[in-house]
Amino acid sequence: MLPSLPVLIPFATGILLLLFRGMPVRQRTVAVASLLLQVLVAAWLLVETFNTGILVSHMGNWKAPIGITL
Repeated sequence: MLPSLPVLIPFATGILLLLFRGMPVRQRTVAVASLLLQVLVAAWLLVETFNTGILVSHMGNWKAPIGITL
């Protein structure tokens, strides 16, 4: 799950920003919170990769030639 967070966070942020259309203060708050969360996840990924090696996440539990591997 951890390797997929850098993809899922901006996706969820985009949906939230659409919901707050016309509310620039809330949009700014969501965007800054998303940025901080993205930086924290990137740092977490860096530490995990340094400690355990390459991280792999198979989407849908399908292996490489058929499924998507992050």
